[in-house]
Amino acid sequence: MAKHTLPSFTALWRRHEELYCGVSLAALQELSSKKLTGNENNISLALYPILNEVCFQLGKSKNIEVPAPNPERPIFPVIENELDDESIGKRPDFTCNRLNPFAESPEEHEIPLHVECKLLG
Repeated sequence: MAKHTLPSFTALWRRHEELYCGVSLAALQELSSKKLTGNENNISLALYPILNEVCFQLGKSKNIEVPAPNPERPIFPVIENELDDESIGKRPDFTCNRLNPFAESPEEHEIPLHVECKLLG
């Protein structure tokens, strides 16, 4: 019987990053077809329903769970040592979380990918 190895944290992160890069690209392409004016906050608001739809369709087509990113969720400390971290309490535009079922410590239990949107041009 073959021995199964658990994926490394790096491999999980890479898949998580690739998944949400693809989701973001598809959502931004859809958003680009809409006429938008206003500030970055209004654009992020318009982007969220599209992200939700892209995640739903991708999850349905691949039979996997693809949670929609959480909009403007504050960053909370994961471990006590992070209580003084500068990033604690900041509110990135979107946070894409993935649970790590192979975590061996609280630091690896949830993998957050924080996304900031900027209006260029």
